[in-house]
Amino acid sequence: MKNLLIVLLVIPFLSFGQVSENEKNEIETYAQKMCDCFNNTLKDLHPKAIEAINILATDGQQKMEQYITKEMQEASDVDKQAIMGSFQKMQEPSFGAKIENCDTSSIQNKALKIRLDNPKTESHKYLMTYLSSEDSCKVLKVFYDMGTSQN
Repeated sequence: MKNLLIVLLVIPFLSFGQVSENEKNEIETYAQKMCDCFNNTLKDLHPKAIEAINILATDGQQKMEQYITKEMQEASDVDKQAIMGSFQKMQEPSFGAKIENCDTSSIQNKALKIRLDNPKTESHKYLMTYLSSEDSCKVLKVFYDMGTSQN
């Protein structure tokens, strides 16, 4: 009887702080919708600017800067303007609003959204791990990291 009581008391503590399978599935669905929306938003940008963002996501800022320098040296004047225009577009409030709309329109469960927005929760940590692990989400993760480092 004593062992049963101990087990009943320990089980809630073992599951406390962990993300359930149902919540993981909901987070992954949310993340994938958000990533798809984000990737559709990127389609408005020049392909070389998107490639620069991908390099930033995978290889870091130094490699991205090297890539941009090389591409700008080799690009025609028209392409240079288009590439620079894409980087300017990314800094516009309307571009940020499109990205934010990807976030707010991608979740149905408001309680989960609150947990996802709190960096101290296991749900948030699971979301960040998921974004980092999915190829289609890595660029979104870079934007997310840049946004949170500016706050």
